[in-house]
Amino acid sequence: MIDPRFRMFAPPVDMVLSARDDAVTYWLTVICLIVVLVALGFAWRQWRRTGSPVAMLMILGGAVAILAEPLVDILGACWHPIIGQRTLFESMGRPIPVWLLSTYTAYFGVLPMIAYSVFSRGTSARVMWMWFLIPLAADIILEESLLGISDGLYAYYGNQPLRLHGFPLWWAPLNTAGIFLNAVVMTLLGPRLRGWKLAFVPFSNLLCYGAAAGVVGLPSFMVINSEFPAWVTQLGGLLSFGLAGMLVYLSTRVIAVDTQLVR
Repeated sequence: MIDPRFRMFAPPVDMVLSARDDAVTYWLTVICLIVVLVALGFAWRQWRRTGSPVAMLMILGGAVAILAEPLVDILGACWHPIIGQRTLFESMGRPIPVWLLSTYTAYFGVLPMIAYSVFSRGTSARVMWMWFLIPLAADIILEESLLGISDGLYAYYGNQPLRLHGFPLWWAPLNTAGIFLNAVVMTLLGPRLRGWKLAFVPFSNLLCYGAAAGVVGLPSFMVINSEFPAWVTQLGGLLSFGLAGMLVYLSTRVIAVDTQLVR
């Protein structure tokens, strides 16, 4: 139901985080921390070999990117239950749970770091598309699984396009575009960052995710917080996929060795 005061759909504030969901967050945190520790070991070796800490800082930047979560939750109509939640921080009226920090570090930190390591050695357009499509599929599988096994770990509400069971598919290109864009930006700028300029690296994750949200997410944001007919709603989700695809295509024209416009 649209809130008559704010003209946006009201979140399900009465949701409760059950004991089962709390156990899910525990094991998800353990798995993500293992992934992060392995990635940090790889990044440390790369730092010693190349003399550049960019890969290490990109992983840490995944944690910084969580600052965007309250904003995308409001625009994209996602709610983390307050009742029973261990809260990391609250912003714009949105409580962000502790378990999300390890997930952000693994997804928005480790994945773009690996993609950056691949892209920076010279890559083809085909490989770049793979590094968009594989994380996109992984996001869909992970979120469908989490929503399927939990009682109410989190919820998507409002006029969501492209909903598959509990997960609106348009979120996958939004999330994936953020990590992909970060890998591309670091491929272009990473070799030039030295000294104090390295301070940009951890914030690149946040900036790229925000840019992806502003472009890829815009059509879906517009239909979610309205009462458009079904065909307009679904079109908004499809446009998000299309804009993400355009981002990947343009990126291949910039850095892929087999399609570069400028050599």
